[in-house]
Order: sequence, then structure tokens, then C-alpha cells
Amino acid sequence: MRCVDWAAEYLDGHVVVAVLRAEGFDAHLFDEATVRQDWFKILAYGGFRVMVPAREANAARSVVAAYRDGTLALDPGLVEHPACPHFGDLHGEPDPRPRRRLFLAYGLWSAFGFALIVTGLGEDAILVVAALPWLVMLLVPLLRHLAVSRYRCPACAHAWRAAPTAFVRLRQAAETAAAANR
Repeated sequence: MRCVDWAAEYLDGHVVVAVLRAEGFDAHLFDEATVRQDWFKILAYGGFRVMVPAREANAARSVVAAYRDGTLALDPGLVEHPACPHFGDLHGEPDPRPRRRLFLAYGLWSAFGFALIVTGLGEDAILVVAALPWLVMLLVPLLRHLAVSRYRCPACAHAWRAAPTAFVRLRQAAETAAAANR
């Protein structure tokens, strides 16, 4: 077995292994149990190593390099976006504005809390300001609803939320397409 890549993050290592396996390599993530035991020492342990058999090492390194360079990325034409409700033939683009607004609101709230701490106005107000962002995190499903699957039409600037496609429907469509190609 030869090391073809390493990752400082657990999920990044698994993504590289998945890319290599999708290309037909027998890839494995080594040291995951050891490194995850004491994650403060990830760099000391050498991170999570992606290993392949020695005979496949050179070809696997070229696939990893292509993945890291971004040449294995999907063609933007293959990515499906929902059609605009006003112009049915035009596809929407992901709308980053809701996420930006949530980030701005969180930043302003943090600045307000910092200002209260610096000025020393009332300990009760400081506790409320400090605890509220953590309480808001309990509302993650609501925040996800406000920020995820938001699209904007490039022609009419109409913004809408598209309901995500259920995984069962995606799997059925993939199975139907695979059966049709046989």
C-alpha cells in the first residue's frame, strides 16, 4: 500500500477515497481511528492517509491531483436548477442573499453584544445578548428553511424557494435511467 494523499480533515479524506473508488481504485483511509482519538495532534500523526495498492499509486496520484485542481468538477450544464415560475424555460441560479442576510444579522448581534460588554451596561443584558445566538442555533431547521434551496431568475430577478427533491425520487430516476441504458 502506498500513500497517495493525506488530509487534515476526516471528511476530506473520505471524499478523496470516494473519488478514487469511483475511478476504480481500491482506496482506503488509514489512521482514522488513531487520529480521531486525539484530534489536537492531527498534524503530529500525519493526518488521515489515503492509501492504494502500490501498483495503482501513480495513476491514483494523477486522479487526486485532478480532483484538487478542480478538473474533475461537474460541467455547470449538467447541474439542474429549477425553472423560474415566471419564465418556465429559464433556469434559476442559486441566490446567496438569504445566507448573506443571516450572516450580517449574526455579525451585528455579535457586535452589539461586544459593545455591551465593553461599556459594562447591565449584567443581565450581557447574558441575554451572549445567550441568544446559542438559543437561535436551536432553530437551525428554520434557518435552513430561510437559506437553503433559494433561487433567483437571471432574467426577471424573481426569487423563490424550490422544494428539494426527495431522495427516493432521485434514486428511482437513476434506476430508470440505468435500466434504459442497458
